[in-house]
Amino acid sequence: MKCPNCGKEIANDSFFCEYCGTQIKPIKKVRKAPWVVMTIVFGVVLLGCVLIIALMVRRHRIVLNRLYGLETNYYYGDWTSTNKKDNTTSYKEYTFHMEYGDMILFDYEVSSEVNYDKLAITLTSPYGSIDTLCWVSGVVSNSVVKEVFSNGIYTLKVQYTKDQSYSKNRDQGEIRNLRVFKQEIDQLQDEAVQLF
Repeated sequence: MKCPNCGKEIANDSFFCEYCGTQIKPIKKVRKAPWVVMTIVFGVVLLGCVLIIALMVRRHRIVLNRLYGLETNYYYGDWTSTNKKDNTTSYKEYTFHMEYGDMILFDYEVSSEVNYDKLAITLTSPYGSIDTLCWVSGVVSNSVVKEVFSNGIYTLKVQYTKDQSYSKNRDQGEIRNLRVFKQEIDQLQDEAVQLF
């Protein structure tokens, strides 16, 4: 085959003349199909989501390990109010040395008249601020998980107050399975390093 521009002999499958550079055959643009590009984008997004979920599951597993006692924990037991007479209060205080990331966990139950006799559970921080974890009456049971964010001595106060109104239900408040889970500082630092 001859080049139409310079007339020199060139190979039949040439796209350009090797002597003068003239285009002999039109070049077909090879485009990636849109589905290929979308597949790659979807794969990258999916991989990112999987990594985020893996990090969340790891953190969640650490919390679950604490909840089920698979890490260091301290068990403080149960307490039930003893006051059955009108206008009385019974309470129990627990004192803990806690550090950033430690958690207090417990279950509570109250069985009294609605809006009269009360179960109050408060947590006093090392700086004197009081956090009310529950203030309930009636027939209620629930669980509490409270994480602390400063180091020092914390006081948990559980108090049941009976007023002078009539008695109903069991007329008592209680706390069960009071536990403190200590955060492993090295473990948190390892997690932070792995995140970045």
